Amino acid sequence: MISQLFILAPNGHTIVNKDYRGDVPKDSPEIFLRKLVEKSEGEAPIFNVDGVNYMCVRKNGLFFLATTLHNVPPAFVIELLTQLTKVCRPFNEPAPVSSGATATARMMTSLKAAPKTMSSKAVHKPIALRSDDRRGEKNEIFVRTFSIDGSIQMKSYLSGSPELHLALNDELAIASAGKGGYGMVELDNVNFHECVLVLEPPHGEFVLMNFHIGSLRHDGQIPFRLTPIMTAVTDYKQELRLQVEAAFPDKYHGANVKVQFTVPKSSTGASVELEPGAKGQTSEYDDSTKTVTWVIRKFVGTASHSISCKFVVGAGSNPRKEMGPISMTFEIPMYNVSRLQVQHLKIVERNKSYNPHRWVRCLTHADSYVCR
Repeated sequence: MISQLFILAPNGHTIVNKDYRGDVPKDSPEIFLRKLVEKSEGEAPIFNVDGVNYMCVRKNGLFFLATTLHNVPPAFVIELLTQLTKVCRPFNEPAPVSSGATATARMMTSLKAAPKTMSSKAVHKPIALRSDDRRGEKNEIFVRTFSIDGSIQMKSYLSGSPELHLALNDELAIASAGKGGYGMVELDNVNFHECVLVLEPPHGEFVLMNFHIGSLRHDGQIPFRLTPIMTAVTDYKQELRLQVEAAFPDKYHGANVKVQFTVPKSSTGASVELEPGAKGQTSEYDDSTKTVTWVIRKFVGTASHSISCKFVVGAGSNPRKEMGPISMTFEIPMYNVSRLQVQHLKIVERNKSYNPHRWVRCLTHADSYVCR
């Protein structure tokens, strides 16, 4: 007897849900996703948390989840969810609904006629929509992007030309377009160094492999969550309160985390205040560029920190629209958002006295991490 049925988006948002019995907590999807994020490796499709059985099938980037308090046959539920994945198509053609949704219909038409390849700068340009009954008023919708570009770099100072064996994840799918299956590590594009074919590494440092992930696969691929809140203290004084939360486990930490944002150019008298008891943090305001810089030397996983910035604006200004983007730079040692792992690095050499040192480390580095 199934208690709940969910279809979840890759970012954890509920697309479809049905509560049949009302005996399982409403926050079961959050508990399920938290369980997946807790471990770097793929979770089993069936597990139990606080007496609730969770059974899941992943297809086309979506999670098909069932919960129950009863001891139902797992194979039956997995088969049911698998059949449900065949019913739900990954794409649907947009259908016009009514004349009242003129702006929405126009947006769909313009997106459908757009070229398949756009410039990387297009993400910063809004799609302007104007309805006929509100002339002069502009509504904007921004198209966001998410991607991970990674590499496996190697330093080799081995004598001779020994043969190397390097093994990656057992559950690895390349160019799967989100159809790699539950618990698999999915990469969209991969290219290897030429030495991979001849198995003779060059001397010194080189890039063994590059890979790219072009879409969000799981919630753990977002290491930091930014929550900006703008409030009006008075008619002329505004306050931006920014909270940053580390979404990775507490056994990792972000190093040299830097957060920057700009206040409106017309603002004056900006002041910055850190949270009470803040340690290892500094803040600075540059009035010439209207830029606030917030540095956190060590950001422990699951922790959250906040900063407050107050400034004065003139009459008739729109501070929400004039605020600049919030950008972050950081490094997370020994943490890998792609979940790609080097299982082992073996040096094949017949001479038993040949015993070189070898080690593997991973690092997550932010190249472009922006919140608008």
